[in-house]
Amino acid sequence: MMKYVYLTTGTADFLQKIAEKFKKENITLFFGSDHALLFHETNGKTVFQMPRKYEILESTGSVPVKGYALFHYIPVRDEDSPVFEHELSKRPRRLDNADEFLAARILRPMKNHTYLIITFWKSKEAFKAWKDMEEFAFPDEKDRSIEVNKIKMYAGPSYLNEYYIGLNEIDE
Repeated sequence: MMKYVYLTTGTADFLQKIAEKFKKENITLFFGSDHALLFHETNGKTVFQMPRKYEILESTGSVPVKGYALFHYIPVRDEDSPVFEHELSKRPRRLDNADEFLAARILRPMKNHTYLIITFWKSKEAFKAWKDMEEFAFPDEKDRSIEVNKIKMYAGPSYLNEYYIGLNEIDE
């Protein structure tokens, strides 16, 4: 059965009310620097009215109720999606053994061309420690990033958004 992720953004207060209203759904509230985000993972339809919809290509671990998440948005031209997904499948798998790594989702867009890779960590410090270790352990590895490719397949520059999960740590 196909599994999906739906995302919607807004103010923390408004999204908190939606999350509370649909407690039986698998919905998680994320806090960013200038907005909040609801993450709904399900086999069926979403309760959100105007979500961004993704199909889960790969899933590792469970989305935590508290922690840190890094969203990596990668715009890929439609005609290059199969090549991108093939390159993605060949990448090194080093996250699974990383200290305080909790989960990951690789998401295929359903209505646009921007893939989304989400990694979930116990804390921002845990992510930074892993990133520093990776750069130290593999300084000359040019193919570490999935964005290294021999053809121009990207529809625009990739970008990152970071979120705290479970409570608004940005304000603390």
